[in-house]
Amino acid sequence: MLAYVNCLCVCVFITCRLLRAWSFQSKFGVITRTMMRAIPELGHLLLVIIASVFLFCGLVTLGIGDTTSYSSTFAAAFEEFIRSVLGLGYMGFSDLWPDGVWHPLSQQLLNVVIWYGRAVLFIFVFSQFFMATLGDLFETIKQKRAPVARSIAAD
Repeated sequence: MLAYVNCLCVCVFITCRLLRAWSFQSKFGVITRTMMRAIPELGHLLLVIIASVFLFCGLVTLGIGDTTSYSSTFAAAFEEFIRSVLGLGYMGFSDLWPDGVWHPLSQQLLNVVIWYGRAVLFIFVFSQFFMATLGDLFETIKQKRAPVARSIAAD
């Protein structure tokens, strides 16, 4: 797990260095300014994502922790969540609904939330929030820059 964190940190640092190197060019400057202005908003979104991931892992541990070894502890559920977001997860449909086992309605609803929650909530919704934040800031910066470019071209 530490290797994944180190790899992520290296990628972030390389991206920051590239954005700083490209900031002097006019076309890349818009992207750089967008990324710099997006840091506070993306930081808040990251806090929401982290809180949601921890709550989701707790839900998985409490909901199906007794049936599978890879969700029996919070750390194992967190590792399984990261693996499943990357497409490498062990949890399958048969783990939530084993053949011949009767579950009460509450457990069945919890299994639906666990099965579809990670795909819909974490992969689709939060990625859309991320792109909407960047897109909104990009448009704001682009509109502020556009009148200056037109006035120089008109002269």
